[in-house]
Amino acid sequence: MNSKWKYKLKELFTFSKGERLGIVVLLLVVLAVLLYPLLGTLKKGSSLLTFDEFKQQVDDFELSAKRTANNVNPTGTVVKHAFADSKKRRTATLEPLRSIELNSADTVLLTRLKGIGPHYAKEIVLYRKRLGGFYKPEQLMEVKGIGKVRFSRITTSLKTNEQLITPLAINTAGEERLAQHPYIGERLSKAIVTFRSVNTITSLSQLVGERILTESQADRLRPYLSFE
Repeated sequence: MNSKWKYKLKELFTFSKGERLGIVVLLLVVLAVLLYPLLGTLKKGSSLLTFDEFKQQVDDFELSAKRTANNVNPTGTVVKHAFADSKKRRTATLEPLRSIELNSADTVLLTRLKGIGPHYAKEIVLYRKRLGGFYKPEQLMEVKGIGKVRFSRITTSLKTNEQLITPLAINTAGEERLAQHPYIGERLSKAIVTFRSVNTITSLSQLVGERILTESQADRLRPYLSFE
């Protein structure tokens, strides 16, 4: 068994005269490729830099760095970088935040408020849709997750336009639509629909007089209801 393996190994590493010559030539070629860059640097007169040559290279490098910092190419022409243009565009887009009108702001604008990320911005828009709009900034604290602390950080940046509120027709809106309003709910919507089936609702005081609404409930609903 051992003699068999020895024979195979001997056969594997046994080369003919032509093969040996080819291997030598190949090694010389590889060696020449590896040494060529080194030989190029060892040419006469270029192996070491003089002090003056070294100083000149340093001066050239400093000049190149200054030109790059000032957006100037070697010909003296000012170069406009895409990054600089992009930065200018972003700066121009993000103007100083003064105030945000809560009934018209989209989620992108709302995220510019301190502490209001994409999640809260989306919740604000969804709650605004259920309400029909905000009539005062303090209503923002009714949105889940926006408490007094978070609201206090942004209160000076908020305003509301009541003319943008979408009114709810109390005499014609369906029971389900009435129930969706945060200030009505299922119980009140049933009572309102039952009452209007035999009476036309003309005012909130009418519903207060019939003990369907309390005074505080009527005050909250006043900006949202129409009696057409």
